[in-house]
Amino acid sequence: MIPPNFERNDVIRECWEQHLTIEETAARTHIPKSSVGYFYKKLDRYAREGKPLPARPASRKEQVLQRLDDLELKSEFLKKVEQLEKKGNFAAARELILLQKEKEQSGLTGERIDSERKRLRSALTKIEMEDSA
Repeated sequence: MIPPNFERNDVIRECWEQHLTIEETAARTHIPKSSVGYFYKKLDRYAREGKPLPARPASRKEQVLQRLDDLELKSEFLKKVEQLEKKGNFAAARELILLQKEKEQSGLTGERIDSERKRLRSALTKIEMEDSA
């Protein structure tokens, strides 16, 4: 199977979103009309069925950066739990662990992970403020 040409598909998608005709897109991009027509039909079908448009997978560098970010968050999380336990604040440590467990069980992806990450960070800030008081 031939892998998708994401650069070409992105150009065609932009033209499709601008409501250009197949002929206009083919003339503007120098992509054969048959390829443009095929992809336009595909985009129309996705739109009609309410499916998300095919997206380019994250680059290897983006994947590595995301994993590093995840590891940094886990490390930060574990350090905070250990600090709370050393202070004897087991209730706050338990609450933090439960929030993390809830996040993992919900199977969040994409944008929801970012909002969940913000929620967890605000919970950490709240706990830190309670500790300092």
